[in-house]
Amino acid sequence: MMKYNAGFSLIIFMIYLLLFSLIVVLTTSIISTLFIPSLASVHKCNFLIELHIAQDLFVGDVRKIESAKSLKSINSHELTWCNEKTDICWRFNNNRLERVEENRTDVKSKKNTSIVASGISEATFTIEKSNMNTSVELLLTPKYDQSLVVRSYCTLRTGLTS
Repeated sequence: MMKYNAGFSLIIFMIYLLLFSLIVVLTTSIISTLFIPSLASVHKCNFLIELHIAQDLFVGDVRKIESAKSLKSINSHELTWCNEKTDICWRFNNNRLERVEENRTDVKSKKNTSIVASGISEATFTIEKSNMNTSVELLLTPKYDQSLVVRSYCTLRTGLTS
């Protein structure tokens, strides 16, 4: 007759293995159900921050416009104005908001294009002129939520209307 002294039997090992596997599967499913939605909301939050930063940059550039007479090209997807030595253009191109700066001081004009925001389904520039001032508006619609529109509105300095 064999006597069982110490160690594990194969059946006890299989029960421990089953319990360990069950604990791992449950822990993984709980982590994935909590972690993946939070990643999606973090991505949306970062994208909204990117849109607001882009609009802050746009408003900062518009506030530097010396007069409404310096506005060169105005359409729904592009706004261009000229300063003393540079032409600055904001445009919506390939689902991106771009800033193009062309330096006209050299014999060769230098063009620098910067992607300010991406993942945009629609961007619209609007100019409103009244008796006293000129206002510029930018509407950005993100790809992930077509019902959300981020709007910026800036008025040129008073008395500078064309």
